[in-house]
Amino acid sequence: MLIPLGISFYTFQTMGYLVDVYWENCKAEKNYLKVLLFVSFFPQVTQGPISDYEQLSGELFTEHSFSYENFSRGMQRMIWGFAKKMVLANLLTPYVQNTFENYSQYAGVAVFIGALCYSVQIYADFSGYMDIMCGACEILGIRLMENFNRPYFSKSIAEYWRRWHISLGTWFKKYIYYPLAVSKWNRKLGNTAQKRLGKHFGQTLPASIALVAVWLATGLWHGASWAYIAWGGVNGLFIILSLWMEPVYEKCRTGLHVKEDSGLWRAFQVLRTFILVTFIKVLPEVGTLSDGVGLLKRIFTNFTIPTSLQQLLPFADIVSVEGLIKLGTILLCIVLLFVSSLLQRKMPIRNYFNKIPLVIRILLLCLLTVLILYLGIQATWGKEAFMYENF
Repeated sequence: MLIPLGISFYTFQTMGYLVDVYWENCKAEKNYLKVLLFVSFFPQVTQGPISDYEQLSGELFTEHSFSYENFSRGMQRMIWGFAKKMVLANLLTPYVQNTFENYSQYAGVAVFIGALCYSVQIYADFSGYMDIMCGACEILGIRLMENFNRPYFSKSIAEYWRRWHISLGTWFKKYIYYPLAVSKWNRKLGNTAQKRLGKHFGQTLPASIALVAVWLATGLWHGASWAYIAWGGVNGLFIILSLWMEPVYEKCRTGLHVKEDSGLWRAFQVLRTFILVTFIKVLPEVGTLSDGVGLLKRIFTNFTIPTSLQQLLPFADIVSVEGLIKLGTILLCIVLLFVSSLLQRKMPIRNYFNKIPLVIRILLLCLLTVLILYLGIQATWGKEAFMYENF
């Protein structure tokens, strides 16, 4: 009976429903079977998204009929999700494991590339699951909230977390951040700080206190260890500092005549954020906190220049034909992922896809299916299903 309590998505969704009923944001459901369906809807039990009762109940309790369009679009999304998870994420797994286990033996630039591989791996793994699950639900005519919105194109850490694992961030914001930020004692503290320490600091203090609680909870949610607490603390620190330092940033941008809408400036912000996110992300994943710090130290203190491709990519097999095929497949999938994310700035990628001539669409889907069957299943064999099941 205790096992379901360890499934955090299930627990958070149930807690959210209970709190919403208590706060009178929604009416208590009288049909017990409907409550069971809401809290244990099979695709989202282990990895989310964490759904709001009002939104999900409207989808679950409405009669649905078969639609070929839903079936076609759902299958397309599932194939894309399987390719992201089973091909890209799983082919990167040995690269990342090799880097984390042997970082002290590799040049700093090689470790950095391995860390970048981890960022791609975890995104392809988790967003791939969401594509598979949302595609399966779409076949049934059920629409769930999206959990990702091109997070690696974010211009700040705060924006990144508004676009990565959206349902978890929404849950923490609704049930922890806002109640703390608008509480009487916190607002009173902010008013006092505003009088004594300045308007800007006083206005941001309540939000900063709430953010400390949110990121402590987020770190503990991911794992009950000092590494994850430090990970949450570093994320929270960056976001809080960005709030406090905004007037300074504004003066610097004005003094340097930086144009906010400049493409070069936006590209710099995106690249800076992606690298920062990568450094923070690997901190708890190497092993212990000291291991994570050691890996980052290796990147910033070892400036050995690799003299061959094997030294640059020591974690990859570039000698055998099979190894080169896998490396080429990884690069191809990364390019596809990057291009599809760029295209999604204006409209969903499937809208572009459906404009392509039918023959080319079939060929692309067949290519992805072959990659899944040939490399994906091979890469998946004997490995854990999904990375986020561990959180």
